[in-house]
Amino acid sequence: MNTSELLTLLVCPRCRLGLARADGDSDSVCCRSGHRYPLVDGVPLLFTQESLSRIEDSKGQAENRRMRSQLARFPWLESLARWMRPPHPFRDPAGARQRARMAGLLAERFPCPALLDIGGGLEEKNLSGLPEVLRARSICLDIQPSPGVSVAADGKELPFKDASVEGVLLQGVLEHVPEPYALLREAFRVLRPGGIAYVEVPFLQHFHYDPDDFYRFTLHGLEHLTRDFSKLDGGVLSGPGSALCDLLTETPGTAFDSSLLYWGSKWIAGWATLPLKYLDILYARSKRSHMLSGALFFLGAKPW
Repeated sequence: MNTSELLTLLVCPRCRLGLARADGDSDSVCCRSGHRYPLVDGVPLLFTQESLSRIEDSKGQAENRRMRSQLARFPWLESLARWMRPPHPFRDPAGARQRARMAGLLAERFPCPALLDIGGGLEEKNLSGLPEVLRARSICLDIQPSPGVSVAADGKELPFKDASVEGVLLQGVLEHVPEPYALLREAFRVLRPGGIAYVEVPFLQHFHYDPDDFYRFTLHGLEHLTRDFSKLDGGVLSGPGSALCDLLTETPGTAFDSSLLYWGSKWIAGWATLPLKYLDILYARSKRSHMLSGALFFLGAKPW
Protein backbone atom coordinates (compact mmCIF):
# COMPACT_ATOMS: atom_id res chain seq x y z
CA MET A 1 0.00 0.00 0.00
CA ASN A 2 1.46 3.35 -1.02
CA THR A 3 1.92 6.25 1.39
CA SER A 4 -0.91 8.37 -0.03
CA GLU A 5 -3.45 5.56 0.39
CA LEU A 6 -2.08 4.73 3.82
CA LEU A 7 -2.53 8.31 5.01
CA THR A 8 -6.29 8.08 4.34
CA LEU A 9 -6.47 5.38 7.04
CA LEU A 10 -4.22 6.99 9.65
CA VAL A 11 -5.00 9.31 12.54
CA CYS A 12 -2.93 11.27 15.04
CA PRO A 13 -2.23 9.10 18.13
CA ARG A 14 -2.74 12.16 20.36
CA CYS A 15 -6.00 13.69 19.15
CA ARG A 16 -7.34 11.03 16.73
CA LEU A 17 -7.69 13.55 13.88
CA GLY A 18 -6.77 12.60 10.32
CA LEU A 19 -3.25 13.06 8.97
CA ALA A 20 -1.92 14.66 5.80
CA ARG A 21 1.46 15.65 4.44
CA ALA A 22 2.71 18.85 6.04
CA ASP A 23 2.62 21.90 3.78
CA GLY A 24 6.04 22.62 2.35
CA ASP A 25 7.61 19.66 4.13
CA SER A 26 7.80 16.32 2.36
CA ASP A 27 9.48 14.69 5.37
CA SER A 28 6.61 14.93 7.85
CA VAL A 29 2.87 14.54 8.32
CA CYS A 30 0.57 16.51 10.59
CA CYS A 31 -3.02 16.83 11.79
CA ARG A 32 -5.33 19.86 12.12
CA SER A 33 -4.33 20.21 15.78
CA GLY A 34 -0.77 20.91 14.70
CA HIS A 35 0.83 17.68 15.89
CA ARG A 36 3.66 16.83 13.51
CA TYR A 37 5.34 13.46 12.91
CA PRO A 38 8.44 12.67 10.86
CA LEU A 39 8.61 10.47 7.77
CA VAL A 40 11.69 8.22 7.59
CA ASP A 41 12.11 6.75 4.11
CA GLY A 42 8.38 7.24 3.61
CA VAL A 43 7.47 5.54 6.92
CA PRO A 44 5.49 7.76 9.35
CA LEU A 45 6.67 7.60 12.97
CA LEU A 46 3.47 8.04 14.97
CA PHE A 47 4.39 8.01 18.65
CA THR A 48 3.33 9.98 21.68
CA GLN A 49 6.27 11.05 23.84
CA GLU A 50 5.22 8.63 26.58
CA SER A 51 5.09 5.59 24.31
CA LEU A 52 8.31 6.56 22.53
CA SER A 53 10.22 6.80 25.83
CA ARG A 54 8.92 3.42 27.02
CA ILE A 55 9.73 1.70 23.73
CA GLU A 56 13.22 3.19 23.52
CA ASP A 57 13.98 1.93 27.04
CA SER A 58 12.85 -1.58 26.08
CA LYS A 59 14.76 -1.63 22.81
CA GLY A 60 17.96 -0.79 24.65
CA GLN A 61 17.65 -4.01 26.69
CA ALA A 62 16.92 -6.39 23.82
CA GLU A 63 19.93 -8.61 23.16
CA ASN A 64 18.48 -10.17 20.03
CA ARG A 65 17.70 -6.76 18.52
CA ARG A 66 21.27 -5.62 19.15
CA MET A 67 22.56 -8.73 17.42
CA ARG A 68 20.21 -8.20 14.48
CA SER A 69 21.43 -4.62 14.20
CA GLN A 70 25.04 -5.82 14.12
CA LEU A 71 24.26 -8.57 11.60
CA ALA A 72 22.48 -6.05 9.36
CA ARG A 73 25.91 -4.63 8.47
CA PHE A 74 26.75 -7.98 6.91
CA PRO A 75 23.73 -9.05 4.79
CA TRP A 76 25.36 -12.29 3.68
CA LEU A 77 26.01 -13.30 7.30
CA GLU A 78 22.44 -12.45 8.29
CA SER A 79 21.10 -14.56 5.40
CA LEU A 80 23.40 -17.44 6.37
CA ALA A 81 22.26 -17.30 10.00
CA ARG A 82 18.61 -17.43 8.95
CA TRP A 83 19.23 -20.27 6.50
CA MET A 84 21.10 -22.36 9.11
CA ARG A 85 18.49 -21.84 11.85
CA PRO A 86 16.74 -25.09 12.88
CA PRO A 87 13.32 -25.26 11.19
CA HIS A 88 9.85 -25.53 12.73
CA PRO A 89 8.42 -28.49 10.75
CA PHE A 90 4.94 -28.13 12.23
CA ARG A 91 4.51 -24.61 13.59
CA ASP A 92 5.41 -22.76 10.39
CA PRO A 93 3.23 -24.91 8.07
CA ALA A 94 0.37 -24.77 10.58
CA GLY A 95 0.63 -20.98 10.73
CA ALA A 96 0.70 -20.79 6.92
CA ARG A 97 -2.49 -22.89 6.73
CA GLN A 98 -4.29 -20.61 9.18
CA ARG A 99 -3.16 -17.50 7.30
CA ALA A 100 -4.47 -19.09 4.09
CA ARG A 101 -7.81 -19.68 5.82
CA MET A 102 -7.83 -16.06 6.90
CA ALA A 103 -7.10 -14.93 3.33
CA GLY A 104 -9.95 -17.09 2.02
CA LEU A 105 -12.41 -15.64 4.53
CA LEU A 106 -11.34 -12.10 3.70
CA ALA A 107 -11.80 -12.76 -0.03
CA GLU A 108 -15.30 -14.10 0.63
CA ARG A 109 -16.36 -11.16 2.79
CA PHE A 110 -14.70 -8.14 1.18
CA PRO A 111 -13.94 -7.12 -2.42
CA CYS A 112 -10.56 -5.46 -1.70
CA PRO A 113 -9.45 -6.17 1.88
CA ALA A 114 -6.61 -4.39 3.66
CA LEU A 115 -4.52 -6.42 6.13
CA LEU A 116 -2.79 -4.90 9.17
CA ASP A 117 0.22 -6.98 10.31
CA ILE A 118 1.06 -5.78 13.82
CA GLY A 119 4.62 -6.40 14.97
CA GLY A 120 5.74 -8.29 11.86
CA GLY A 121 8.42 -5.89 10.62
CA LEU A 122 11.41 -8.12 11.34
CA GLU A 123 9.73 -11.36 10.22
CA GLU A 124 8.59 -11.12 6.60
CA LYS A 125 7.40 -14.75 6.79
CA ASN A 126 4.21 -13.43 8.43
CA LEU A 127 2.88 -12.71 4.94
CA SER A 128 4.32 -15.78 3.23
CA GLY A 129 1.76 -17.87 1.38
CA LEU A 130 -0.82 -15.09 1.22
CA PRO A 131 -2.28 -14.18 -2.19
CA GLU A 132 -0.39 -11.41 -3.93
CA VAL A 133 -3.51 -9.20 -4.02
CA LEU A 134 -3.66 -9.33 -0.20
CA ARG A 135 0.10 -8.86 0.23
CA ALA A 136 -0.14 -5.73 -1.92
CA ARG A 137 -2.81 -4.38 0.43
CA SER A 138 -0.94 -5.27 3.62
CA ILE A 139 0.17 -2.69 6.18
CA CYS A 140 3.02 -3.66 8.48
CA LEU A 141 3.18 -1.84 11.81
CA ASP A 142 6.23 -2.14 14.05
CA ILE A 143 7.95 -0.07 16.74
CA GLN A 144 10.76 1.02 14.42
CA PRO A 145 11.15 1.64 10.68
CA SER A 146 12.83 -1.19 8.81
CA PRO A 147 12.48 -2.88 5.41
CA GLY A 148 8.86 -3.91 4.91
CA VAL A 149 7.45 -1.66 7.65
CA SER A 150 4.63 0.69 6.56
CA VAL A 151 4.14 2.66 9.79
CA ALA A 152 6.02 2.83 13.10
CA ALA A 153 3.80 3.20 16.17
CA ASP A 154 2.82 1.80 19.56
CA GLY A 155 0.30 -1.05 19.32
CA LYS A 156 -1.47 0.24 22.41
CA GLU A 157 -2.32 3.39 20.43
CA LEU A 158 -2.94 2.14 16.89
CA PRO A 159 -2.94 5.27 14.69
CA PHE A 160 -5.79 4.03 12.49
CA LYS A 161 -9.37 5.15 12.03
CA ASP A 162 -12.20 3.07 13.48
CA ALA A 163 -13.23 0.19 11.17
CA SER A 164 -10.50 1.03 8.66
CA VAL A 165 -9.02 -2.42 7.86
CA GLU A 166 -10.50 -5.82 7.08
CA GLY A 167 -7.86 -8.12 8.57
CA VAL A 168 -5.43 -8.08 11.51
CA LEU A 169 -2.42 -10.36 12.10
CA LEU A 170 -0.90 -10.71 15.58
CA GLN A 171 1.76 -13.40 15.30
CA GLY A 172 4.04 -13.76 18.32
CA VAL A 173 3.24 -10.23 19.52
CA LEU A 174 1.00 -10.36 22.59
CA GLU A 175 3.72 -11.75 24.86
CA HIS A 176 5.90 -8.72 24.07
CA VAL A 177 3.45 -5.97 25.08
CA PRO A 178 2.77 -4.92 28.70
CA GLU A 179 -1.01 -4.83 28.20
CA PRO A 180 -2.07 -7.45 25.65
CA TYR A 181 -5.80 -6.92 26.12
CA ALA A 182 -5.38 -3.21 25.37
CA LEU A 183 -3.71 -4.14 22.06
CA LEU A 184 -6.52 -6.58 21.22
CA ARG A 185 -9.10 -3.89 21.99
CA GLU A 186 -7.29 -1.60 19.57
CA ALA A 187 -7.22 -4.36 16.94
CA PHE A 188 -10.96 -4.87 17.48
CA ARG A 189 -11.57 -1.13 17.08
CA VAL A 190 -9.74 -0.76 13.75
CA LEU A 191 -11.35 -3.87 12.23
CA ARG A 192 -14.43 -3.46 10.08
CA PRO A 193 -17.49 -5.46 11.16
CA GLY A 194 -16.99 -8.95 9.77
CA GLY A 195 -13.22 -8.43 9.69
CA ILE A 196 -10.91 -11.33 10.53
CA ALA A 197 -8.23 -11.51 13.23
CA TYR A 198 -5.54 -14.18 13.44
CA VAL A 199 -3.48 -14.48 16.65
CA GLU A 200 -0.51 -16.68 17.59
CA VAL A 201 0.90 -16.85 21.13
CA PRO A 202 3.45 -18.98 23.03
CA PHE A 203 2.67 -21.26 25.95
CA LEU A 204 5.71 -23.39 26.91
CA GLN A 205 8.50 -21.36 25.34
CA HIS A 206 11.70 -19.80 26.64
CA PHE A 207 12.00 -16.13 27.56
CA HIS A 208 12.88 -14.01 24.52
CA TYR A 209 13.37 -10.26 24.19
CA ASP A 210 11.70 -8.58 21.22
CA PRO A 211 12.23 -5.97 22.62
CA ASP A 212 10.81 -7.30 25.91
CA ASP A 213 8.91 -10.38 27.06
CA PHE A 214 6.05 -10.36 29.59
CA TYR A 215 3.59 -13.25 29.26
CA ARG A 216 2.77 -16.86 28.32
CA PHE A 217 -0.78 -17.96 27.50
CA THR A 218 -2.84 -21.06 28.12
CA LEU A 219 -5.56 -21.96 25.63
CA HIS A 220 -8.22 -20.78 28.06
CA GLY A 221 -6.29 -17.57 28.70
CA LEU A 222 -6.07 -16.84 24.96
CA GLU A 223 -9.79 -17.43 24.54
CA HIS A 224 -10.47 -15.05 27.44
CA LEU A 225 -8.28 -12.33 25.91
CA THR A 226 -10.03 -12.64 22.54
CA ARG A 227 -13.51 -12.73 24.04
CA ASP A 228 -14.68 -9.67 22.09
CA PHE A 229 -14.29 -11.57 18.81
CA SER A 230 -16.51 -14.34 17.47
CA LYS A 231 -14.36 -17.47 17.54
CA LEU A 232 -14.00 -19.32 14.24
CA ASP A 233 -11.23 -21.70 15.26
CA GLY A 234 -8.40 -22.06 17.76
CA GLY A 235 -6.07 -24.58 19.32
CA VAL A 236 -2.56 -25.97 19.23
CA LEU A 237 -0.09 -24.56 16.71
CA SER A 238 2.95 -26.54 17.91
CA GLY A 239 2.61 -29.42 20.32
CA PRO A 240 4.42 -31.03 23.27
CA GLY A 241 7.32 -32.28 21.14
CA SER A 242 8.09 -28.76 19.96
CA ALA A 243 7.79 -27.44 23.53
CA LEU A 244 10.23 -30.08 24.81
CA CYS A 245 12.68 -29.30 22.01
CA ASP A 246 12.51 -25.57 22.77
CA LEU A 247 13.28 -26.06 26.45
CA LEU A 248 16.17 -28.45 25.78
CA THR A 249 17.55 -26.06 23.16
CA GLU A 250 17.53 -23.18 25.61
CA THR A 251 18.88 -25.04 28.66
CA PRO A 252 22.60 -25.28 27.64
CA GLY A 253 22.79 -21.65 26.54
CA THR A 254 21.57 -20.20 29.82
CA ALA A 255 24.85 -21.34 31.46
CA PHE A 256 26.76 -18.67 29.48
CA ASP A 257 26.84 -14.89 29.89
CA SER A 258 28.62 -14.51 26.54
CA SER A 259 26.20 -13.77 23.68
CA LEU A 260 28.39 -15.73 21.27
CA LEU A 261 28.42 -18.85 23.46
CA TYR A 262 24.74 -18.49 24.28
CA TRP A 263 23.57 -18.28 20.66
CA GLY A 264 26.15 -20.80 19.47
CA SER A 265 25.05 -23.43 21.98
CA LYS A 266 21.42 -22.76 21.11
CA TRP A 267 22.16 -23.42 17.44
CA ILE A 268 23.93 -26.72 18.20
CA ALA A 269 21.26 -27.88 20.68
CA GLY A 270 18.49 -26.82 18.29
CA TRP A 271 19.74 -29.11 15.55
CA ALA A 272 20.54 -31.93 18.00
CA THR A 273 17.02 -31.95 19.46
CA LEU A 274 15.17 -31.30 16.17
CA PRO A 275 13.82 -34.91 15.93
CA LEU A 276 11.87 -34.34 19.16
CA LYS A 277 9.57 -31.94 17.31
CA TYR A 278 8.19 -34.89 15.35
CA LEU A 279 6.60 -36.13 18.56
CA ASP A 280 3.90 -33.56 17.77
CA ILE A 281 2.50 -36.12 15.32
CA LEU A 282 1.61 -38.40 18.24
CA TYR A 283 -0.31 -35.62 19.98
CA ALA A 284 -2.05 -34.17 16.93
CA ARG A 285 -5.47 -35.62 17.84
CA SER A 286 -5.14 -35.46 21.62
CA LYS A 287 -7.57 -33.16 23.42
CA ARG A 288 -4.91 -32.69 26.10
CA SER A 289 -2.11 -31.54 23.78
CA HIS A 290 -2.79 -27.88 24.63
CA MET A 291 -1.71 -28.63 28.22
CA LEU A 292 1.94 -29.00 27.09
CA SER A 293 1.91 -27.11 23.80
CA GLY A 294 4.59 -24.82 22.49
CA ALA A 295 2.30 -22.34 20.75
CA LEU A 296 -1.43 -21.69 20.28
CA PHE A 297 -3.59 -19.88 17.73
CA PHE A 298 -6.93 -18.10 17.52
CA LEU A 299 -8.93 -17.27 14.41
CA GLY A 300 -11.87 -14.96 14.94
CA ALA A 301 -14.08 -12.27 13.46
CA LYS A 302 -15.50 -8.94 14.59
CA PRO A 303 -19.28 -9.40 14.76
CA TRP A 304 -21.26 -7.83 11.94
